[in-house]
Amino acid sequence: MKLQHYNELNNVYFITTITKNRKPIFNDKLACDLFINLITYYKLKYSCKIYAFVIMPNHIHFIIQISNNISISTFMKLLKGTFSRYYNELSKNNSTSIFQEGFYDNIIKNEFELSSVMNYIHNNPIKANIAYEYKDYFYSSYTFFYENDKTFNLLLI
Repeated sequence: MKLQHYNELNNVYFITTITKNRKPIFNDKLACDLFINLITYYKLKYSCKIYAFVIMPNHIHFIIQISNNISISTFMKLLKGTFSRYYNELSKNNSTSIFQEGFYDNIIKNEFELSSVMNYIHNNPIKANIAYEYKDYFYSSYTFFYENDKTFNLLLI
């Protein structure tokens, strides 16, 4: 049985999406930059808010508050579908599937939970032994919040 995603106006979601067969496509800067550009585009188009993110080699975590213009399911379908189409075209990849089917979502209910999930997200590269310090991992919102780095300003404001 496939469970549907719960949609309610202004929910804040912790999202995880995983690459097909856990292929580490996000070791590629092109893939990371494309994903950042597309999530920023859809965030602005649908008036959503991104609280935090990390792009790991084979999965992505982010926290998003969905506006009343779109459901979380539609947002993810657009984001993953558009990414897959452009990435396949740019990388001359013949695969149609970049991501595993679906995605994981958890509704964040309060500030404490938001803070805990943000810490989990920012700790991911350390836990995976691909960075020694939080600030050393580029594709994360950590430096925006704690190092005054404005690289991902458009995505995170």
